[in-house]
Amino acid sequence: LIVALLPATLTISVAVWRFRRSYEWRRDTSEAAWRHDGEAQRSASDVLEALASAPEGERLKYARQVVQIMRDFPEKALIQQKGCAAIESICRAKKGNVPKVHSAGATAVLLQALEKHLRVRAVQRSGLAALACLAKVAKGQIFDLGGIPIILGSLAKFKNDNAVQVSGSMALGALCVSSAVNRRSVTKYGGAQLLMKAVERHSDHPDVLIAASETLLLLVKDDSATRRQMTASISIVQGIILKCEDRSGAGASGGAAANEAGARRIARESEIAARSLRKLEAQLSQSRSAGGSDSGGG
Repeated sequence: LIVALLPATLTISVAVWRFRRSYEWRRDTSEAAWRHDGEAQRSASDVLEALASAPEGERLKYARQVVQIMRDFPEKALIQQKGCAAIESICRAKKGNVPKVHSAGATAVLLQALEKHLRVRAVQRSGLAALACLAKVAKGQIFDLGGIPIILGSLAKFKNDNAVQVSGSMALGALCVSSAVNRRSVTKYGGAQLLMKAVERHSDHPDVLIAASETLLLLVKDDSATRRQMTASISIVQGIILKCEDRSGAGASGGAAANEAGARRIARESEIAARSLRKLEAQLSQSRSAGGSDSGGG
């Protein structure tokens, strides 16, 4: 096992060593020139690519290096995308990595990448996926750095992108848990409406339905004003629940042997989505049944 792991460890170690040596020499010469140096950019890209092949247990020690690379090349979308992907990879590699990655400064560079490269789909996908990993432990910093409107801006820009909608909704959900301040901020910037549009637009994607509806549930549960605003969407939610139940039933009934596993997976995901949507429907129905007498806010 040790022998099998050596090539990947050696590859990234060599890449990092070469990058650091080149980095120190060029930074001493001219930091501005370094950032626009083609060889420096290739070296940085090599380090980030090598990280993906590193053993999971080895990845955390490169977190600060990844953050530094992203700081050094803020204008380069490809490097930012690879850096975001590397941060997600480190976060998911081992339990307990997330707080340490946050401490390495990852949250700020992720938000900077998302804001600076709003039009680059690949950066938005990778950046939101990484931010969703960090959002729970970094919710205070994300709020302070204006992260909520940045996330919502990405959801609005790539409203038809399944991956963006899933990761963005998950990041918002993590921010809203146990934080009335963040919930109010998401609502203030139109988050509830964006999430409901995601539910409607991605009704055939259970992963989006689950992430968006669970976050919506957090927003409306203790906020009667937002519930009242969303009551017009009850019929939409009910229609999507029926679609999920149909998919769940069709998948459970099975089919051709080659498609059986896929059908069962879709059935499970659709049933989970239906449960999430039923909870949302129940919350929204409170305002309808109250006939507008519901008052207060969260």
